[in-house]
Amino acid sequence: ILHREEMRHQQGSEAYEKVKGKANLIIAKQRNGPVGRIPLTWLWKYTRFTPASPREAPTSVPTDDYQGAGAVAGDQEAEPPF
Repeated sequence: ILHREEMRHQQGSEAYEKVKGKANLIIAKQRNGPVGRIPLTWLWKYTRFTPASPREAPTSVPTDDYQGAGAVAGDQEAEPPF
């Protein structure tokens, strides 16, 4: 479930400004897997969600444990995925 708290407040209010641009991906049910919340940032200009910055992420959310693959991870000689 994607949840944006800012949609519950009137634009321009103090409560709205406090949560503006923040969202949560709520994993409420998953077969044999963990449930929880993943903080996201809503980029309205591009109509997309991005991972929250490490400063905004709670300590229970891993931020540095994942590594990319291929050219993204610095392996310039890797085959592209497509």
